[in-house]
Amino acid sequence: MSQFTTKDFPYRLDLLRKINSLKINGSPLASRRVFSDYNVWIFFQNKMFYQDIKHFCERGIASTLKPGLRVRVQAAGLMCLALLVSTAAMLKLLILKVPVLIYAIDRVSSQFSKSDARLDPVYEAVFKKDLKFVEGFHTVLDKRFLENLFKRSRVALYIKAIDALFPAARMLGKTLAVEEVVWHRSDLSIFSSEEEIFVQKIVSKYLSQIPLVEFRVRALAYILKRSKLSTILAIDNTRDYWELVLGAQLAAVPVCAFQHGHYTKYHVGWLNKGGEFTGTIVRPSRLYVWSNFWKSELIRLGTYWSPEEIFVGGAKEKMAAPLPKNSSEGFITVVVPYEVDSNKVEVKQYIDALLNCPKVRVVFKARGDMSIDSQLEASLLSRQYHERFSFTEDTKKAIKQGDIFAGTYSTLLYDMIMFEKPILYFKTSSDFGEGLVINGLAEGIELSEVTQQRLESIAQTDAATLIKRKERLYSPLEMIMAGSVMDAI
Repeated sequence: MSQFTTKDFPYRLDLLRKINSLKINGSPLASRRVFSDYNVWIFFQNKMFYQDIKHFCERGIASTLKPGLRVRVQAAGLMCLALLVSTAAMLKLLILKVPVLIYAIDRVSSQFSKSDARLDPVYEAVFKKDLKFVEGFHTVLDKRFLENLFKRSRVALYIKAIDALFPAARMLGKTLAVEEVVWHRSDLSIFSSEEEIFVQKIVSKYLSQIPLVEFRVRALAYILKRSKLSTILAIDNTRDYWELVLGAQLAAVPVCAFQHGHYTKYHVGWLNKGGEFTGTIVRPSRLYVWSNFWKSELIRLGTYWSPEEIFVGGAKEKMAAPLPKNSSEGFITVVVPYEVDSNKVEVKQYIDALLNCPKVRVVFKARGDMSIDSQLEASLLSRQYHERFSFTEDTKKAIKQGDIFAGTYSTLLYDMIMFEKPILYFKTSSDFGEGLVINGLAEGIELSEVTQQRLESIAQTDAATLIKRKERLYSPLEMIMAGSVMDAI
């Protein structure tokens, strides 16, 4: 069971691909389709990789946690509320002939939009054009759903609310039948005994979800066909946007998606390397990325988007001039962001090595959507960890403090190239962020190489090198995403 003691990304990806190639009832899982030709198995890739297989790698079992009665009753009440609010949003969409639907993750991380800050350029463009819009959200029906609903104070279409109608449709025979698996006819010899148990559970789980997926798509297509929408503007969230995108395609409503983070070979929902998935791959009409670099990177990684479907939309905000640095009193300050999927034990070893250097300070950059203490605990750290260790949620403060930004994959590392900061890539057992080094945007460092002298050298990286990295990553520098949203509309 030693293979389950760490989050081994190569192992996880290999397991996912073996599951995809598994023949069930005579055909590979990766060939499963809905509406005749649309591949549906790709809908589940992100969830399988980042939830189910991750859980299996950490614990060696499939997740079987079932909610208690109280949680189920609460979820039912929230589902009713979500359905009520969604009905109001649909009426607004149809009666007021709203031209734009904005699809995002249900969070309020922006004071500007009262929504997901990563889509602020989209909201900025819509506000500037003074367009009526309705929002669609992927949400989890818990306390945060209620909090965000009241903070936002706007009706919205919650995709999950459609699920409330599914039992009635199934009872009336209006849904697809669940595909039954005859396991003794399936060859599972490529899996270990532990993997075999997991694979049977996970394959059955997602095959049973295909009727619900098809029902959501039909419901969304029905609504969208009767709307006057000219476009849907969406975050490129391949975990949850599939049904909306396919529903829009069936209703002939164009969808434009916007990059929200970096891309790697582990961004499984964006890729189809080697033609693993057959049939038509569901995708937005256009994908707007931050720069030519990210367009080239997606193509290098093996995306299913054609070059003609990927548009350079520009950076999230105006290119930033380097902020004046706080006085460091002869110390080098290394900022290490919290990373959900990093190997926490190995990253902590790097932090300890940094703190063993006499003139180095470490700032732990916490995320704003999680409590600081939970992030510290997950990272095997504490508030009083070391006299030269501190933490902050404030990105601007971190930028002013930091001489070097270091980690294994965080989007923050890419963002700091905009501010002409040297980037240090920890060479852990995870190669999630290897693109930083492959593309010449960061210096890789082994644990044994962490010394005061090496850090001083990295902190003094010449301005020409830092500017070259910035221009490589963000060219064309003058383009701002909000302007491209205007063109998309």
